[in-house]
Amino acid sequence: VPFARALARGTEEDRPATRENMIGIVRTSWPIAVNGLLSGSQGSIPRFFINGVLGLAALGHFTIVAYAMQATNTVTNAIAQSIVARMAHLLQAGNLKAYFRILYALLGGLGALGALGAAVALVIGDPLLQFVFGPDYAGLATLLALCVVTAAISSGVNILQSGLNASRQFMRNMWIRIATVAVVTGASFAGAKWAGLEGVVVAMGLTSLFQAVLLIIQIRVVTRSTALRGAA
Repeated sequence: VPFARALARGTEEDRPATRENMIGIVRTSWPIAVNGLLSGSQGSIPRFFINGVLGLAALGHFTIVAYAMQATNTVTNAIAQSIVARMAHLLQAGNLKAYFRILYALLGGLGALGALGAAVALVIGDPLLQFVFGPDYAGLATLLALCVVTAAISSGVNILQSGLNASRQFMRNMWIRIATVAVVTGASFAGAKWAGLEGVVVAMGLTSLFQAVLLIIQIRVVTRSTALRGAA
């Protein structure tokens, strides 16, 4: 709170930290906390079904290969957080052209990197995993390629979430996350039951694609209303 007060003094919105203002902040931002909690659940649910349906050895294989997703998401999370303020400013100014230019550039770059990474994983993934982790991890090149593709889709979701959060539509983001967690729960169980580890990763990728579609729809709704306000 003291740091927030000091930061506020350096902005144009230098409002006193009254009880009413604090309550207003909580009301506006509590969906962010729920979204963060569900985000962790979304990543853990597939591991739960892998362990329960496929066993501990399969979970070990998945954990090693899924580092590709974790590393990619760590980088894109940092990028996504860094662009929120810029995109919020563009929305407030009604500069939708620049807003979408940032979105398209980042999504296009992630798509290209995902395709390249998947191709590399198919070619050298198997010998690389055996060299680093040993012969017990042979035959996982396809799983690694699927993880790379899923990581690219999930990273795109992070960027789209930042685009929606820039409009302060935290509640919409929360409801999208709730729907996504419900989908990944059923899809992960079905994938593990009928297609093994590859099925779980495909389920994760399709769930992230589902989440991306919902985010795109909401971004379109928000930007359309912004354009209408600007025209008025």
